[in-house]
Amino acid sequence: MKFYALIIAAFLSNPSLAAEVTIEMLNKDADGNRMVYSQEIAKIEVGDTVTWLPASKGHNVEMISSPNNMKYKSKNGKEAEITFDTPGIYYYWCTPHKGMGMIGLVVVGNDLSNIDNVASAKAMGKSKKKLKKTLQAAEPSEYFGQDFTKLGELVSALKDVELVKSDKKLTKRMKSMDERNVDIVASATELRKDYELLYRQLRDLVYPSKEEKR
Repeated sequence: MKFYALIIAAFLSNPSLAAEVTIEMLNKDADGNRMVYSQEIAKIEVGDTVTWLPASKGHNVEMISSPNNMKYKSKNGKEAEITFDTPGIYYYWCTPHKGMGMIGLVVVGNDLSNIDNVASAKAMGKSKKKLKKTLQAAEPSEYFGQDFTKLGELVSALKDVELVKSDKKLTKRMKSMDERNVDIVASATELRKDYELLYRQLRDLVYPSKEEKR
């Protein structure tokens, strides 16, 4: 039995089996979105490698929040590569275009344990609301609830309807609703933090630790 366990362990830990994900740094994507990464959420496993290619000039990758406090900042216009060995959410941006919302997430091992830290991490300009929306997309059902997901999907679907796209008033109204939904999600995030803090305080009061009893 030990022999087979060793074989399985060696198989799972074999670096050659690790996946490689490629993300392009773009001035404009096929949908007309400006200053974006071709894949804003990359879900990978521990040991996988992500490579960012400078499809357009003037972009880089700077890590802002991670489960292992990674310090990483690539040079502008150069290829970047990171192998992820620690599970969790990694939040990064393009340094020159962070205010324009050029951000991305890498979710390693489907581990969302540091999502609160990422949600409260620094963001600038358009990145503030985009970070909340991207986190919602990363794991909406567990973190923000199904209702937020359904509302966000409905608004996105309506924005693509030709009748809405051809009407400036409707387009403006859809944009306002979308922004409102993001604000509600942000409020729910803060409410959850307050709830968990209150729960821990009540638990410690009812079930004090041995040191406190002394």
